Amino acid sequence: MSTCVPKNYEYTANNVKYDIDLVSKELEYEADDDIEDKVDFSKANILSFEYISNKKSSDDYEVSLKVINNSNTPIPYCDYNMVYLDENENWLSDDSRMIDSEIQTGKYALTTSYAFPDNTNLIKKYWVYKYSYDLKSKDENGYVHYDVDLQRKIAIGSTEKEN
Repeated sequence: MSTCVPKNYEYTANNVKYDIDLVSKELEYEADDDIEDKVDFSKANILSFEYISNKKSSDDYEVSLKVINNSNTPIPYCDYNMVYLDENENWLSDDSRMIDSEIQTGKYALTTSYAFPDNTNLIKKYWVYKYSYDLKSKDENGYVHYDVDLQRKIAIGSTEKEN
């Protein structure tokens, strides 16, 4: 009997094809230029992230941050994804967190992201690379939910709430 171990895999989400190489720990993605419901990134990018502190132990790496609502409407729900990298920007870990308490206009929510890499001493960089949020009601575009990709500077609107 032989053992089979995958070396890579690919998947598609939000009209983007991702190819993950498990050996080199590299991620490649290809955007679909015909994304429906694509909106003006600068208008949809209403949250900002301020990194307050970080703390590492032998088991995990924690980053405390503020999620700031820069819009003129309260945000009842949001989630974000962070990536943790070494000094050469190789992927070590990632984390997804949600905030289900309303963030008022001009206010912020405090949150903590956790990474569990094999070696916390290798983490040299981290950042939020994408987030999404719900609105209380439809906006002028008819949307109640937005996905914002900070890396690719793409935002997609949806008529269905995530939460």
